[in-house]
Amino acid sequence: MFNPFCLDNQSSVLKAVDDFVFRCNNLGVPPDQFISELKELIPAFNVFIQEGVVYSTYIQAFLRLVEDIDRKRHKRDYETYFNSLSKAEVYRFRDQLRHCEKDLAVEMKRYTEKKRHNREAFDSYINAIFANYSRGLVIRVDLSYLQESQPQVTLDRFSQDVESLRKYLQYRQGLVEHLLGYGMALEQGDRKGFHIHLYLIFNAHKVQRDEYYGYKLIELWQGITQGIGMGYNVNSKENKEKYQMMGTLGIGEIFSADQNMRKNTSTVAEYLNHDDKWSQRLLIRTPKMRTFTKGELEPRWVLAKTQVQEQQADQSDPAPIGAWTAFDRDLIDL
Repeated sequence: MFNPFCLDNQSSVLKAVDDFVFRCNNLGVPPDQFISELKELIPAFNVFIQEGVVYSTYIQAFLRLVEDIDRKRHKRDYETYFNSLSKAEVYRFRDQLRHCEKDLAVEMKRYTEKKRHNREAFDSYINAIFANYSRGLVIRVDLSYLQESQPQVTLDRFSQDVESLRKYLQYRQGLVEHLLGYGMALEQGDRKGFHIHLYLIFNAHKVQRDEYYGYKLIELWQGITQGIGMGYNVNSKENKEKYQMMGTLGIGEIFSADQNMRKNTSTVAEYLNHDDKWSQRLLIRTPKMRTFTKGELEPRWVLAKTQVQEQQADQSDPAPIGAWTAFDRDLIDL
């Protein structure tokens, strides 16, 4: 076994394939090892092949290779066919993978541009919130799946769970009744598999106890995933004390007039769209799947009205209603 990935779930199999193609194209894989890894990867890959999805460049290249091998082996099993190949034929298969490098360069450029666009748009979005509210409660949680439940998690399952979460945030009821805005980034890790980075701003006039709300959001995710979800609460007391000592605290209660806190929370938000997280990108997605979403502001006249309400609220107990539509539109990263 040449790869460190578990091959019992879709995410890990795709990660193993991505790693295999990278090593073949950039580090070189000897012919015998190349065949040994193909014998292991192809059967696992075939289990999770989907139609009507968008694969990353390396996964597409591997899929084309498998299709070519299947045409040439006819009815022979993989073991028999691979054992019959000459070294020259093995080299041709290996070289075939290298044809995708130009496409990879395009994918990487597009990824960087998309991340920059999302980062700038999200920063403007957050600045608009704090321009209309004197303080907000910022909460950051990471949502994923239990390690032992990874074999149950496919792209379809993840997509359904993400959509359920997004709709819950969108309708502003229950736990998120006083939510002012949010950002959601979808990623795929080596061990964590499909996961979500979530950034939320609540109306601090209405909501306190950010650590508590962070854990309640994780409980919400566990309910959505029918018990196989898990989460990490960035707003834990221990984390906040650490960030406070480092002078980087950008979660919890943030005052719009405090420029240092504003700068720190912008840094926290930027994490969702760092362009150096290439290794965490989704290797598979549905055609309409958003890898980053955020809420959208209402027209300026509503914001202006809300600003007056905010000023009035600072002089009394009631908080402003908010500046967001009941059905927030999302930023889709094309």
